Amino acid sequence: MVLTLTLMSLPALVTGTSARSPILPPGQPETGPGGVRRDYPAVANRRIGDVPDGGWLFMPAAGDGEIATGPLPLTIFFHGYTATDPGSYLGWINHIARGGSIVFFPDYQGTDFAAQVTADYLPNAVAGVRSMLDTVGSDGLPSVDRNRVNVVGHSLGGVLATGYAALAAQEGLPVPGVLMPVQPGGCAGCGDASDRLGAPFFDLKDVDPDTYALVLVGDDDTVVGSVAARRIWDGLGHLANDRRDLVLFQTDLHGDPPLVADHLLPQTAGRFGEPDAFDYHGVWKLFDALVACAHDGADCDVALGGGDAQTSLGTWSDGTPVTPLIVSDDPDDILTAEER
Repeated sequence: MVLTLTLMSLPALVTGTSARSPILPPGQPETGPGGVRRDYPAVANRRIGDVPDGGWLFMPAAGDGEIATGPLPLTIFFHGYTATDPGSYLGWINHIARGGSIVFFPDYQGTDFAAQVTADYLPNAVAGVRSMLDTVGSDGLPSVDRNRVNVVGHSLGGVLATGYAALAAQEGLPVPGVLMPVQPGGCAGCGDASDRLGAPFFDLKDVDPDTYALVLVGDDDTVVGSVAARRIWDGLGHLANDRRDLVLFQTDLHGDPPLVADHLLPQTAGRFGEPDAFDYHGVWKLFDALVACAHDGADCDVALGGGDAQTSLGTWSDGTPVTPLIVSDDPDDILTAEER
């Protein structure tokens, strides 16, 4: 007798839960402050002068590389300590330039950081700005609209940007209508290490009272904290409160990758890191809106005042809002987690 075995298919057994979709941070909005859509599709760059009193010039350009004609707004962008390669901030620089502004990135530091005198940093930057102004408007480069000038800086650059705003008028340089120090620090009197190594802090009484200003802090910034930001805020006390705000970014670990408000926040994941929601919906958005508010009277609710348009950082892919910005006129509200 021959036995025939019949194999029967059995339903697959479910041995675990189905995989969940990752929770992703919000992407870049298509339009509006911080958005994808800009006035120009490309950016051209040019080296100006020699280190340490030169810098890099970034200019809006057409798709064929033809540089836009002027006069154009000017944004002076001060890098953080040792971050002399514009690549550290290139996403943001290109975003500003594609919006129609010339961006000047002063060196202000040489290559031998240990041998440098911190008191020379702002004079070096001023020399670079003068060289840039002598260069633009000729040799195919656009001229600068001196009535539409902005200054922004990160870390030590935030302190120097504020110093530039204080001395621009007396130096005969373009006076900024917008000032945005991002996580400022590295100044004398701004912490134990800074007392010994930091650049001089500046008397801010000469900052134009018509300036629009945002001072940004990250709540997980263990490098500079909020000491310099609060000193800057006090120094800008002659600015009306409806022209200035203190802003605190808060870490949000809800999704992957997480949004961490550490000292490299405007450099995203680190040197040459990819931009993220803190850029699109935060730093870039705030700067775009502050510029529009100061020069055109537009997007003021996005730039200032603490409303939802300013504080919102978008939503995670599961619909959960990203932890919003804290916006205040009270320095006690923008202490970092470590300081609290």
